[in-house]
Amino acid sequence: IDRWWSLEDKVKLGIIEEEKPVEIDTFSEIVNDISDNLKEFSSLLKEVSEKKKSISNFTPTTLSDSKYFELSIGKRVVKRDIVNIIGDIPIYSANVKEPIGYHNTSCLDDFSSDFVLWGIDGDFEFSVIKKNTPFYPTDHCGVIKIKDDNILSEYLLIQLEKAKHIYGFDRGLRSSLKNMKEVKISIPYTKKGILDIEKQREIIEKYLYVKELKENIELYKKKISSLQIQIESISDSK
Repeated sequence: IDRWWSLEDKVKLGIIEEEKPVEIDTFSEIVNDISDNLKEFSSLLKEVSEKKKSISNFTPTTLSDSKYFELSIGKRVVKRDIVNIIGDIPIYSANVKEPIGYHNTSCLDDFSSDFVLWGIDGDFEFSVIKKNTPFYPTDHCGVIKIKDDNILSEYLLIQLEKAKHIYGFDRGLRSSLKNMKEVKISIPYTKKGILDIEKQREIIEKYLYVKELKENIELYKKKISSLQIQIESISDSK
């Protein structure tokens, strides 16, 4: 029935917000503000990129390397049962960024390491769970336990983001436990053959700046797309 309602009716009913057009000069100011913010981000990125870089040797390693990683999949939890469970342990499924509910126990018993989760039947997304943080993974959630503290969980997540585009895992090509064990990532080592934490932190810092810049650009795009620009004022038109 709402198809019969006018735009004014929908605004009065609170179904949609009134879109107020902006003048061209106001639009110009908005664009200038966005431009200034992007220039500031660009300067920060340049500053970060010009920092002294540590020299490392990158070695390809598969996730099946038991020296560094332990891969597993969680246990099934039926959604209708979640409402009857009272607890504060987050349950992660194909969406590894937001819990689908909470449990009073976990199917894992050791949280002394950092973890990286991946969504098996979703869009192959990742998230980091820091050590000493209990959680419950379902059978739609893959778990990577990092067995060496010298491999930073945030760095592993970045490497897996790169693997997403290489291996093409998505809803069509399932990122099963078997397929994930074949995934190769690059780990930096110092000249002495020690895992290079400094290099990992350097890469993480750059990644976070780039990520924040891209997120801001996306917000600016949405903001500009939603604006209605008033080309001529009513008083100037006949």
